[in-house]
Amino acid sequence: DSLEVPVDTRGLEFWNATFEGNGAWRLTGTLDVYVVDFIAGHLITNGQEIFTERVSIFDDNPKKLEIRNTYWHFEGRNSEYEEWYVGSGVLEEVLSDSSVIDLESDEAVMYLYDAFSFDKLIASNTSGNTRLDNYLNVNGQDSITFRELDLRNNTVFTGSMYGDTILLSA
Repeated sequence: DSLEVPVDTRGLEFWNATFEGNGAWRLTGTLDVYVVDFIAGHLITNGQEIFTERVSIFDDNPKKLEIRNTYWHFEGRNSEYEEWYVGSGVLEEVLSDSSVIDLESDEAVMYLYDAFSFDKLIASNTSGNTRLDNYLNVNGQDSITFRELDLRNNTVFTGSMYGDTILLSA
């Protein structure tokens, strides 16, 4: 990465954060934003907490997502449902060691059209519904993987996923 830019929102909440360009962005504090659009570059969450309702990772530009040691809260504050969208062929690399993505909202949906590796994915809202939609054509190399999947609500899967541990709670 030719340029690394520190991002510090100083505790303020924003409507939209768009990451686009040839460089890298390193979070230096909590990110509280309604929508995250990741279009190009290298996003380094740097172990910072993230609060958001929608995530869109799209476009054919090169992207690297580094969410190591980050707790990403996927909340339901302002909309009927929350979605995490990963378009087809858009990520060069995902580094997710020791990260948690927590689908905390009543109606969370993940649309996955590209290979994605989760460390720990939680559907924590016990009264909610979660959908994990994998539209990836698994060819032996590209797949959706996780180390731990912790499901505490009604969860519907489409497509295939591979992982180490699934925790089911009633």
